[in-house]
Amino acid sequence: MADSDPGPWQSSAMADFPLRGRRGGISRPGENLSLMTWPVTGAMVLSLGGELDLATMPRLIERVRSLVEQGHVHIVLDLGHLEFCDCTGLRALLRAREIAAEAGGWARLSRVGAMTRHIIALTGLRDALVCYDSAAIAVAGS
Repeated sequence: MADSDPGPWQSSAMADFPLRGRRGGISRPGENLSLMTWPVTGAMVLSLGGELDLATMPRLIERVRSLVEQGHVHIVLDLGHLEFCDCTGLRALLRAREIAAEAGGWARLSRVGAMTRHIIALTGLRDALVCYDSAAIAVAGS
């Protein structure tokens, strides 16, 4: 689809006005989140890069569900490359935690940036979204 073609999130009247991402580039919903996984002893690390918001939240939830369906119920959400997370993104992190817990596992956060830590504190979610300094510490749970 060309940048000037209306997508499902744009009306034809908006066709000449492409969506702009926070970094000034053209973006489409869900494109500003990268997800990478790799195993570590005792868990699977899911690294998030870019932006976690309303547009990208479904991709994270889908990936966590997929990992759990594959038997990976212990998941470290590595936020070291996450550039932006709003309240919808926090809800996605909580939902990831719930999905893992429902399967008898856990999802823990590691390498959480200062702004995301601040939002977690402001929303009173410190106990629900505990932040660990590394994947290894998150796996150990201490």
